[in-house]
Amino acid sequence: WKDDYEKSITSRFVSKYRGTFGAFAISEFEEYSLKMDQLMIELECCGLQGSQDFSNTKSRWYQEGRKYSDGTTGDAIKIPPACCKYTSKDFWRKADYEKFQDNLKDKDCVKTTNESNMNVGCLAAAKTKTQKTALPFIAIPIILFLLQIATIGISIFLICRIQKWDNELYY
Repeated sequence: WKDDYEKSITSRFVSKYRGTFGAFAISEFEEYSLKMDQLMIELECCGLQGSQDFSNTKSRWYQEGRKYSDGTTGDAIKIPPACCKYTSKDFWRKADYEKFQDNLKDKDCVKTTNESNMNVGCLAAAKTKTQKTALPFIAIPIILFLLQIATIGISIFLICRIQKWDNELYY
């Protein structure tokens, strides 16, 4: 099922992702591309498998999204701005997308891939982040289960004890 999932999500990425800020006006942003840009910025990754996702000539980004706000287009653009490293992600959290260039570690990142996350795919980054944060999601239910068992045990003990005292008082 894992291979089928990766194949379907990759197919969707290739057909739907075209990029957002730096390439298009805010009014032209598409929800899927915006969500993928958010994922790439927050997880500090690039594409699903890495920057090679953006060299696929059949991808929507390759056909429509290879343009940049400084007028550069085509083969000069190697990766979308979401793949670049940022000094701060506040512009993203505040939805002030026009300030993304002020936060780029390298202003030419999309052309040179310097200061980018091009070697880190989002599937691997998501898996790593999930593994790092999974412990509370596993431990908390187990702890609650053990507390419930302990509470049941204490309740049974108290019922037996009270019943014993009750029997002693009446006989």
